[in-house]
Amino acid sequence: MKRIGDKVFISVLIFLLLFFWSLYFTRSWWQSAILAVAASVLVILIWLTVSVRVKKSRTPSRIEVFRLLAAMGYEESTALLYDTLPVHIRSDFAPPSFVLNGDTLVYNNLKFTPTIEEDIAKMYRLCKAKGLSKAIFVAARTDRKMMSLAAYLGISAYFPDRFTIKNYLVRHNAVPQPPEPVQFKLPKLKIKELAPIVFDRRKVKYYLFSGIMLLLMSLITPLRLYYLIFSSVPMVLAIISLFIKE
Repeated sequence: MKRIGDKVFISVLIFLLLFFWSLYFTRSWWQSAILAVAASVLVILIWLTVSVRVKKSRTPSRIEVFRLLAAMGYEESTALLYDTLPVHIRSDFAPPSFVLNGDTLVYNNLKFTPTIEEDIAKMYRLCKAKGLSKAIFVAARTDRKMMSLAAYLGISAYFPDRFTIKNYLVRHNAVPQPPEPVQFKLPKLKIKELAPIVFDRRKVKYYLFSGIMLLLMSLITPLRLYYLIFSSVPMVLAIISLFIKE
């Protein structure tokens, strides 16, 4: 039902957009309506045709790929990367790493959480144990501080981004395929469960900032009542959040 509602809503938005653009040029309500209906039908038909073709040739999204790789675990995901390489340039397979071209350590850090200092340190220790100074660090998320740490430790490390990793797997026909999902309906949040999320003391500063900015806007705009009403909402939320205890 939700998908049907989304499709109807998107169709209405397309119609309104095309209708008002047509009205700008034609200055006629009925001509604009006819043009908007015809153009909307054409746009929707083109969209359906393209989406069907894309769905048939679709590979999992980057988020899905990295979620699957992380769920596979270091041993299986490292073996997947290892098997994409020619036999003569790979060696020393010992998950989560292996050696490439005899001089570069490939370190697999595919997991659900971002890279931390300890992950870089583990790569450094493996490089030191094998007498290597070059590495390829495979991870979903690695910030600049972690990259700087690798350089500080004397490792010339390459950090491929998610686009590069997924494209590499696609080229080598090694994208992991998701299993058949199980139908699952999330339980609805009850009011007593929702209240601690809304009335969180840590959000007071955000409520106050939003409320004060809207109050200030009421002083400089002709829509004074509008801004007064909407500024009252975050201010009330801030006051209630200060009184409610977890």
